[in-house]
Amino acid sequence: MILSWSESGDPLDWTGAWYLWVIIGIGFAYPLLMMRGKTVTCGVDWLMYNRKSWVNTYELNEVKVTKYAGGYHITLKDTSGRGIMLNLRTVQELPYLWDYVYLGIMHSVVYGGARTNNEAVRRLKLPRPVT
Repeated sequence: MILSWSESGDPLDWTGAWYLWVIIGIGFAYPLLMMRGKTVTCGVDWLMYNRKSWVNTYELNEVKVTKYAGGYHITLKDTSGRGIMLNLRTVQELPYLWDYVYLGIMHSVVYGGARTNNEAVRRLKLPRPVT
């Protein structure tokens, strides 16, 4: 590919290679297919992800934020044993949804003693646990 460019002098010579278009197409289609059907809904005291798993945000016993290549994941576990993990940006994109979720998280940390990690304290501006 690069060799043919240097020989022909045409910088668009690579566009004639069909296999490169397949790779480019997969590169664009993969993120769209992975996001398809992912829904986040919430109520006053619950958060549901992908119509399958949900947590009671006012009864959380664990709040963790972890870094990954594309951003941050938030993991929430409640006292009934339910748990969800999703992209933090997904929840924060809708301010009215994030307000409900954040109030539940804050309540669980302050009044319920939910465990947090350093990244959750830093990213979500949560109070540090009293030890």
